[in-house]
This record gives sequence, C-alpha cells and structure tokens, in this order.
Amino acid sequence: MKPGDQRKPNVLLRHQRLVRGWSLQRVVDEICALSQPEGRIPGVSAAMVSCWEMGKKKPSPFYQERLCLIYGLTADQLGFMDAPVLPLPKLLSEIVRPFPVSDTLQHASLTQTAASVAKVMPIPFTGVVPRQQIQAIDLLTGETQHTPDEQLGAWLTLGANHLSMLLDAGWSPDNVLDSVRVVLQGVQGLPAVSRRKLVQLSGVASISGITLPTGSHVLEEERLRFTGELGNSIAAAFGCFHKGGSAQVLAIAQACLSITEQSRDILNPVTHAIFRSSIYSLLGLTLHLQEHYQQALYSHISANIAAQESGDSWRLIQSLISQAGAFQSLGKHAEAIQLLEASLSLIGDRVEEKYVRAKAHLLACWADSATAIGEYAMAQEKLSLSSTFVNLVPPNEEFDEASWLQIAGKCALMTNDYDSAIMRCETALVKLPQNAIFRQAITLIPLAIAYARKRERDKTLEIA
Repeated sequence: MKPGDQRKPNVLLRHQRLVRGWSLQRVVDEICALSQPEGRIPGVSAAMVSCWEMGKKKPSPFYQERLCLIYGLTADQLGFMDAPVLPLPKLLSEIVRPFPVSDTLQHASLTQTAASVAKVMPIPFTGVVPRQQIQAIDLLTGETQHTPDEQLGAWLTLGANHLSMLLDAGWSPDNVLDSVRVVLQGVQGLPAVSRRKLVQLSGVASISGITLPTGSHVLEEERLRFTGELGNSIAAAFGCFHKGGSAQVLAIAQACLSITEQSRDILNPVTHAIFRSSIYSLLGLTLHLQEHYQQALYSHISANIAAQESGDSWRLIQSLISQAGAFQSLGKHAEAIQLLEASLSLIGDRVEEKYVRAKAHLLACWADSATAIGEYAMAQEKLSLSSTFVNLVPPNEEFDEASWLQIAGKCALMTNDYDSAIMRCETALVKLPQNAIFRQAITLIPLAIAYARKRERDKTLEIA
C-alpha cells in the first residue's frame, strides 16, 4: 500500500469466510490442502489472510486463484477486481439470501477446492422482502422488549424463509424436515452460550446487528452431552448417504462441519479432529458419487490431515483408501497403488475384523487399478488374495462379498470377459440390501455396460 492511501477492508472476502464459520487458520488449511496435490507448499499464514481481509495487502494471483477455488466464487465476487462492486442493501439482502443452498452445494467439498460442485446460479436479490420477515427483523433488532414467544416466532419466520431456499433447489418438504432433524441433533447438545455464538457467526445475527448474550463458561456435563449429540448427528448424516440423496447429504455434512468448526473450543482436540475427519470423508464419498472426483480427492486429503491430527490410525487408513479411490476415478492408477500399499503397511498383521475387511478392500482396489493399466496377472493375484480375506468377515456396507463381486465384475468387464462380468454383478445385486442405493448403482453400471457390449439391447435398457 502506498503512503497516503486509505485502507479499504475487503468485506467481500471476509464475509465469505464468516458466513461459513471458518477461522483464519481454516482458510490457511484449505489453501494448503488445495496445493498439496501439486507438490507446492504455500507460505501462507493466518496473519497473511487477516491482512488480505483488512485491505493491508492484496493476495497475489497465486493466492487469488486458490481463494476463488475454495470459496467457489469469481475474483470480482471476492473483491479482487479494481472496478468498484456495487453493494446490496446492508441488511435486507443478507436476510433474504444469507447463503443460498445452491452456493452451499457448490462449496460443500470442504476443502472446497475446485470449481463448482453443482452448476446452479445463486438466487439474485430482488429487493422485495415479505412483510412477515420485515416484522421479524424489526422485532429482533428493536429496542422494545418482547415476550419469549414473540422472539421465538420471529426466529421461526426467518428460519423458515432460509429453509425455503432448499425448496427452490428442488428438495421436497420431507427432505428438508429430515435434514433439519439430523442437524438439530447436533445443535441441541450445544451449550446455550455456544448456540448463540453459532447464530451470530452464521450470518443473520452478525449482519443484521441483532445482539445476543455472550459467555464462555461451558460445564463438563454440557461438553460431554454436546460431544455425544454431535457424534450422533454425524452418524445420522452417514445414514442419509447410504439411503441416497447426495444433494441432501452435502448440505447436512456442511452443516455438521460448520457446527464442528464453531465448537472447536468446546470439543476435546482429538474429538474435534475425529469429527472433522469423518465429515470430510462423508463429503468426499458424496462428491465421488456425483463424479466430482477432483473435489472428492481434496476432501479426502482434508480427512487424512484431520486423521493425522487425531492420531487415529484406523481413520488414517480409511482416508488413504478413499484417496486411492479418487485417484482411480481420475485415471491415476500408479498414485492409487502407492496409497494402497501404504495403507496395507499401516495395517500390518492386525487381525481385528475391521482390519481384515480393510485388507480385502485394499487388495480388491489394487486389482482394479492393476487391471486398468494392463497388469492382468497382478490383478488376478490381488483379487484372489482379497477373496480369502473377505470370506473371513460378515456382510458390511463398507466392504463385503457383494463389494468384492462388484469389483471382480468390473475387472472382468475391462478384460472383455462379459459373461463373467454379468455373472458377478448380478450375484452382487442379489446379496445387496434393498436400501443400499449407492452400492446398487455402482454395480448396475458395469452390468449395463457388459450387456451393451454383448449387444443385448433390451436387457441393457431394462438395467438402465
């Protein structure tokens, strides 16, 4: 900044961080995670991010590009362009559109590390605010005292308006209510002072000037209760994933992540890292299902970083498996095999059921990558070894005989053995639970391709 220049804070950049509930360090972590696959180590710090937001310095093009990626916005939307950006009305525009669901789905990759997840344009502000919302805002920001029921009614009005964005994005009322139920499970365990802090940082209260009581004392009993409730909420989010509805899962997971980040001071550091790792893994799996493989990879990298912070070797192994899956989908099979080998080394000679299951999974994935690069003998060796391990464990949605059959069918398809591919995929479908929508989908795809390659048109269309 030249001497005499007036400092102009970058309010657009700062708002995008605050509306997600991110700390300055979180932005640093996101940039580092985004740069890791390129082998570049950015020299960014929380103090540097603060300088960008305060207008003391302007990020270089290198950092501008990464900030655009993690927030999923353009340079103009983040205040990097020299041309002035006309602001929306300070209060009403943010009450109507604090953070649209379309944007939420775009940024839900956590590391939020690539271009948009969903190609949905943000809902523009029209300048028209329903009368009920104006009354609610007036009630909450006015100096006059109101009854608790009146205040709750005002918050309910505003909350219902925010949820209507989900309806605009194509959700059904049942989807909305189910998602709110999962998220509330985590929120209800928050101590009252922390809940108020979460509301302030979520956008509505801080932008509109609504003041709420503050406090920092959290009883141990409250801490334990919240930890349990948030853990249950994250587990419920995984349950939604296995039942389908990827857009819903992305929104729920992003909400759980926001609560987790805002509760860093409440949660035990190890628990905080474990929760973050779990949520990042869920987001990575969901993005993978949507075929956003690069974003999924970044999410799994973030899960890996959090797993290292937690010191949980099992979560570390799981994150490596997921990263390998993302590399496979990106066609980077050599990188995938390296991660699979690293995971097997971490497991070693452990004989607990989950580790035996993981060995079966890792070896089957190795066979998948080996087949893709034409190492068919290696693929058959790993597939056979995987089979011996999978026979030692009971059915499980993570990896079991049905999962093995699906991968074996895919390998057969890649070697033009269409009859074997059909037999293995159809057997897998018989063994899969009826509500395992995601697993059925990834099994039906190679099955349809195998029938198409055999020129059995009617069967192909039936499966499609």
